[in-house]
Amino acid sequence: RMVLRWRLLAFICLPVVFCAPRRHTSFIRPAPRLASRWMRQQSARRAAPDGLFPEVSSTTTLGTGASAPSAEEILDSTDALLDSSVLPVSSPTPRDVLSPDTITIAPPKKIALLVEPTPFTYISGYANRFKELLKHCRRQKDTVEIVTPDDSTNPPKEAYGFRIHNTWSFRLPFYKSLALSTDFPDFKGLRVLKRLKPDLLHVSTPGFLAMTACLYARLLKIPLVMSYHTHLPVYAAKYLGWLPGIVWLSWLALRLFHNLADLTLVTSPQIKSELESHGIQKVDVWQKGIDTETFNPTKRSAAMRSRLSDGHPDDPLLVYIGRLGAEKNLHLLRDVLERVPEARLAFVGAGPCEDELREYFNGTKTVFTGFMTGEALSEAFASGDIFVMPSESETLGFVVLESMASGVPVIGARAGGIPNLIRHGETGFLVQSDDVQQYVDRVRELLSDDALRRRMGEAARREAEQWSWEASMAKLRNIQYPRAILNFRRRMRGGFARLRSRLRLIRIFAVASAVWALRWLTSPFALPAPPLTPAAAATSPSSSDQPTQRERRDVVAFWTV
Repeated sequence: RMVLRWRLLAFICLPVVFCAPRRHTSFIRPAPRLASRWMRQQSARRAAPDGLFPEVSSTTTLGTGASAPSAEEILDSTDALLDSSVLPVSSPTPRDVLSPDTITIAPPKKIALLVEPTPFTYISGYANRFKELLKHCRRQKDTVEIVTPDDSTNPPKEAYGFRIHNTWSFRLPFYKSLALSTDFPDFKGLRVLKRLKPDLLHVSTPGFLAMTACLYARLLKIPLVMSYHTHLPVYAAKYLGWLPGIVWLSWLALRLFHNLADLTLVTSPQIKSELESHGIQKVDVWQKGIDTETFNPTKRSAAMRSRLSDGHPDDPLLVYIGRLGAEKNLHLLRDVLERVPEARLAFVGAGPCEDELREYFNGTKTVFTGFMTGEALSEAFASGDIFVMPSESETLGFVVLESMASGVPVIGARAGGIPNLIRHGETGFLVQSDDVQQYVDRVRELLSDDALRRRMGEAARREAEQWSWEASMAKLRNIQYPRAILNFRRRMRGGFARLRSRLRLIRIFAVASAVWALRWLTSPFALPAPPLTPAAAATSPSSSDQPTQRERRDVVAFWTV
């Protein structure tokens, strides 16, 4: 019965241990592992610069009489370091001697970028981030290769000295301006990763190529960074709102998908909080940046203002610059024009809804200039009186930053990442995205007070000057990328540790079952003794010479131990 009880207990406990989360199986971890981790922590403290660990000096050693902290203190201190905004970056340490247990991680030297849609021919604000990243990597002499879908007539083969691999692409029927890819059937991304063997894989999300990249990162064991640039729930509600539960399904997909990454980068603290509230872990903010030389109040041009105002440069001028899409909520601006009849509106940009918007704004004081780049774009930003941004889907809103750098106050929707850029009443105004009257009131307030408009423009310029691309990209490469690599190493090491712990538990149960089986087989009551014949009974020793049942059990217990 005892053997059966132990075996039954083993069959019940083993599945529980295998299926339980790690925090419920910490009792399996032996004490020497904690001591080893404590010594590794001390080594990290000695290697770290002074002040990184304020509670312990950087010269702390395990001397005589030093008491090791508890397991909870070790885990708390380590997690606090990982969650901090600053991680030490090793400069003299060679990359080939870095062990997975070290806290200091060198920046990656070989980076693979899988970007969808392409940042080189597709019109979108997020493209500037990747272009600035490539410029920074070129200055650091990194090796970067880009995989992106591009079915344009003459797609570029190189950008800033780095090779571009254009993979096969397709277009969605309800969003035909967007070239997407799954990396099938040419597997160009997989071939690049196997040949390059990158230190880190950076993908843009959401998208089909990012899902394939996640599979590649798992198969090839590469640290994975996802940067979130398109607020999927808002886009899904705009384009697929007729499907029931589409917003809930979007959040479910984002949670399942982004929790596979070693680090998720977002463009504003508001988006970070929103993603974390929906269960997405390991999220950090990719710091904003702006080219304050290209976008400057000195770029204001009378000729460009005349073009944007359709030959009426003295009229008040509202400007929107960006992609013309349904998610931008641009239809609202017609109601604003009707209530502020003296104002004019200029749309600078292109997009899938351009023809529809031209028809909708027909008969109003509106100009569509089409797509602009270079010096003309800088002049367009600086030549308006007010920049309007009614979009609800902006994860950051680069055009808002560019307008602020050009010295033009912004009226923006209180949604997405825009509130992170505009200080209400100082550099611009924030309004409810669907409240036309609030837009009208703020437009009239700025147009009627030249001093207020000029003061807000100057404050917006000072705000934009605080952010540079160089600082943003240096933080990404030297702090956030190493943090993703550290998360990857912890994940890999944690998986092996759980496997070893569970195999150890299987061994314990197997030995226990074997011991109890041995005791059962060697115990006196295992098999009934055959009856003695009279002759054998006469020659057998007396009962006092035979070991008792208690003695036999003691011997078996001794050998068992």
